[in-house]
Amino acid sequence: MVFRPRGRVVAQSGAGIRARAPGMVRGVPGRQTGVVPVRQPRRGHRDDAGGQGQQGLSRLGSQRSALVRDDPVLPEDSRLPPHRRRLGDPRAADHRLAQAQHGIRSGRAADLRPDQSRRPRPRPGGIGRGQAVSGRRRCESGLAFQGQGDPEALGRSVPGERLMRVAFVASNYPSASRPAVGSFVRQFVWAMARQGHECSVIAPVSVFERKHGPLPPRFAVEDAGAGPAVQVHRLRHVSFSSRKVGALHTGRWSNAAFAAAVLRTLSRLPRRPDVVYGHFMYPAGHAAIRAARRSGAHSVVGVGEGEFWTLKPVGDVRARREMGAASAVLAVSTDIRNELVGRLEIPAEKIRVFPNGVDLRAFRPTADRAARCRELGFPENDFLVGYVGPFVAQKGYPQLRAVVEDLAGVRLVLLGRGPLPPEDSRIAFRGSVPHGDVPRFLGACHAFVLPTRIEGSCNSVIEAMACGLPLVTSRGSFMDDVVDADVALRVDPDDVAAIRAAIVALRDDPELRARMSAACLRKARQFDVDERARRIGAWFESLGEARP
Repeated sequence: MVFRPRGRVVAQSGAGIRARAPGMVRGVPGRQTGVVPVRQPRRGHRDDAGGQGQQGLSRLGSQRSALVRDDPVLPEDSRLPPHRRRLGDPRAADHRLAQAQHGIRSGRAADLRPDQSRRPRPRPGGIGRGQAVSGRRRCESGLAFQGQGDPEALGRSVPGERLMRVAFVASNYPSASRPAVGSFVRQFVWAMARQGHECSVIAPVSVFERKHGPLPPRFAVEDAGAGPAVQVHRLRHVSFSSRKVGALHTGRWSNAAFAAAVLRTLSRLPRRPDVVYGHFMYPAGHAAIRAARRSGAHSVVGVGEGEFWTLKPVGDVRARREMGAASAVLAVSTDIRNELVGRLEIPAEKIRVFPNGVDLRAFRPTADRAARCRELGFPENDFLVGYVGPFVAQKGYPQLRAVVEDLAGVRLVLLGRGPLPPEDSRIAFRGSVPHGDVPRFLGACHAFVLPTRIEGSCNSVIEAMACGLPLVTSRGSFMDDVVDADVALRVDPDDVAAIRAAIVALRDDPELRARMSAACLRKARQFDVDERARRIGAWFESLGEARP
């Protein structure tokens, strides 16, 4: 496992602290707090350890079991220019990053020792070219992490795999005020971090998002459970909405403002990424392409828009030119790949299909459904049908609502956002919940119904399948990569009678539910988010064979 944090690495070990950083580190020898000064070398000048500028390694002497404090601003940080303060001090960020590392938190981390052979920074064409050495992995900063012999415990799935720095650009990423927005993006980022890659998220926030609640912090560190911590940067920008006004479309101005915020954030990162990934073509994908071009990295655009709705502000002609500049394109379904080739004329060899994944550790069957119903206050004797998604016609909500009007013993568990449906005796629950609570609610249900009209790769269907719920969903080809006849009863999304018949069949036939539930659990293993991240990571590394 390799540490590649911003400006500082601090480890606790029997041998003591070794850190590289400008500024100061607050150590905690044993239980006593002390401040250890570290000389800050000027950029471009060597320090006393033979490093180059901020890449150098400062020796702090020997202190046992030292930790770093989690302090957003150090006393000397008032000297930082305003643009650095707004983004968050990288040195303070390193404190939080180092604390969140799996090895440091686990009680006794490995030593960090300077690599005596300082290797030059790899060229943009070489992603993750660091040589893997038995017992030690070297990284570009001249540091090596010497593990305790168990790669799995250090967040690495396969020993000897190379590490990358990946910047994820997203216009939708969860926050405290909007916890369900972009949860699938965070899930993907965390899975990549658990593979050992250094992941940072660039998710600019419009100042008008205040209408949903307080804006998220400009900088945060997220613990993915293993591997390096994830750094999240949320620079502010001004959105102009996305409306057509005469011959103009304000979405173009919003895209430009978003891209400018991404470029500003990227310019402040201490080291360039190997890959810049943008989720959805606009605005994130377009911004990722521009950012990668400026930094000499590879660009990957993740396309999951079922109807290519993000192209409306720019049109197909411009999108064809701009998306064609990407190093590679990740499509979440075969239908989307075909649309990219036919509509945007993107070469088929640039595109790889990876359906969305699910965290099988979080989404799993409930051992006692009745107990879960009592916990949530749901009726134990009714047949509960789950639904996850916005309450809109495109997802088939009106049809589902009409189906249960006259179905005896059937109630809905509605998890989604948008205007809440009116209270009704047929609805056991309605409202938005954090993504981490979705498995609890699905665990109380008997079946899951989503008669959607269009999808990229439906996360909610995959998650329900991982919970062992029999499915009722659409016949459209957009679902072919996710479900088959063993796990789902497929219907015309506009046929209310067919939806009703499918729900009745599941309600009245426990044996059918049991067979489909077992098939769902087998099928869900194909969508393990960690395995998906491993395969995508290997694909990203293969891009290093060609220069961006």
